[in-house]
Amino acid sequence: MSLDAFVEKKSGHSQKVSEAEIKLSSFFAHHKVAFEVVDHLISILKDSFPDSNILKDVKLRRTKTTSVIKNVIAKKESEDLAVVLQQNFFSVLIDESTDISANKLLGVNVKFVNNSGLACDRLLKVISVDAKNANAENLYTAFKECLISQNIPIKNVIGLACDNASVMLGKNNSFLTRLRKCLDSLTMYLPFISTCCEQCLFKVASNAGRICKKYCQLFFLFFKKNSSAYVNATSFKLNKKNVEIVNNKVAFDPAFCTKSFG
Repeated sequence: MSLDAFVEKKSGHSQKVSEAEIKLSSFFAHHKVAFEVVDHLISILKDSFPDSNILKDVKLRRTKTTSVIKNVIAKKESEDLAVVLQQNFFSVLIDESTDISANKLLGVNVKFVNNSGLACDRLLKVISVDAKNANAENLYTAFKECLISQNIPIKNVIGLACDNASVMLGKNNSFLTRLRKCLDSLTMYLPFISTCCEQCLFKVASNAGRICKKYCQLFFLFFKKNSSAYVNATSFKLNKKNVEIVNNKVAFDPAFCTKSFG
């Protein structure tokens, strides 16, 4: 993207200084460099390149870097993203989190296909919601106002991805039911709902692996204690009274261990 979109028209030298500050700020943001580094880095650059008139007038510190990223770069990126979403269908990924204050943050990510045919993921906005009243109605209202403020038609939403919390995916009173009502009135529908795949897979793996782990441990202990080359597997019989699983560990009845393993 051209820097002309970020920098107001100024005289030659002033514009070059502004462009340098924006380039440095975008570099720090893109590479996730801690803003505490900015103060030291700019001083080193000025000492290393004393003949640069542009660098002499660069007045970039961590406070100004934060301001440039929030008020210049992010603002322009948000405006360009809104223009794309106004003209294309997209899916939304919504998740909420609570910060150290009494506010709940509602993150709205969008996924769409750009003009080159590539799928793109972008952060649309982080919305602050009162944590004391973060019900389905308020979450949906905050999301709808986010789209309206940027002139994005809600009818362009064709997919929703979120966690399986009742406030998001409840059958009767949730974010999803309100979104579907709005889309139904516009003859639209949601083709898919994605829940937290990682959480589902974790639950499946934890429950499936528990039984396998139990019997693997039992057979390992049994064959380890038998020194003979041939072991009659039918003699190895256990029941719930002999073995107990505590914190994913096998706990044998002492009497059974003495009798079976010697």
